[in-house]
Amino acid sequence: MKCHVIRPCKGCGTAFLRTHNSIKFCSVICAAWSRVRIGAAEECWPWEGACDGHGYGTVTFRGVQYIVSRVILTATLGPSLLLALHQCDNPPCCNPGHLYFGTYGDNQNDALSRSRKIVLCGEDLTQSKLTDEQVRQIRALLGTASQTAIGAMFGVSQTAVSKIALGYRWRHVT
Repeated sequence: MKCHVIRPCKGCGTAFLRTHNSIKFCSVICAAWSRVRIGAAEECWPWEGACDGHGYGTVTFRGVQYIVSRVILTATLGPSLLLALHQCDNPPCCNPGHLYFGTYGDNQNDALSRSRKIVLCGEDLTQSKLTDEQVRQIRALLGTASQTAIGAMFGVSQTAVSKIALGYRWRHVT
């Protein structure tokens, strides 16, 4: 039997109808703020609850799991379809001054510019069948033999040779 009782929210104190005894907050926003250690405006405000595998704070409200920094940014700036990004590179930080909305591309560019993401290419990839020198040899052979024949010489497909010729692959090799 469900217990319907009006009780104060443990976050903001507002009275709300609790449909189950384990519900302690009136909204996901109150649940999100409940475990944020607020400090000075310029400091990171760490989430002190559960985190996902990447270190981002998570909160479950009415059976749905949310990323805390996104809940807080949405509560501060309004809803958005964009991602919540961190200026401080600190995943558990929930300081709205350190958060901003951005696209997936913005997030990738930010990671690259701050050296948080290493992009491997060419022979640095373990699955590469070619070396940089072999790619130079393939380029030298283009126009003198068919792409199928060149591919057979190096143990790769005609498609792989075509992508090298068009500059879709191995762009970093000059």
